[in-house]
Amino acid sequence: MGVGRWAFAAPQAPIHTAKGDVKFVDESTLVIRQTSPYPGRNMTFTIGPSTEREGSLKVGSTVTVRYQDTADRRIATVVEVAHVKVPPHTSPSHS
Repeated sequence: MGVGRWAFAAPQAPIHTAKGDVKFVDESTLVIRQTSPYPGRNMTFTIGPSTEREGSLKVGSTVTVRYQDTADRRIATVVEVAHVKVPPHTSPSHS
């Protein structure tokens, strides 16, 4: 009986999600102050060329981070910047 080609595939690490405000970001590191699931806690993530980035990532941005835990770090797989809702522009009344 043959063994299927997927029989020896390594299990995929679970994906976790955190939301918060960017405190620091550079080409390899992202630090957020969480708003969910643990408000007020800082989390550090490793980011790199394979990290999907949706929006302009900068200090002060509110983000959702999807990541995988490894033995020694959190690896961000997707970082989504929340879009700030801007109220529609209203022109001043010329009464």
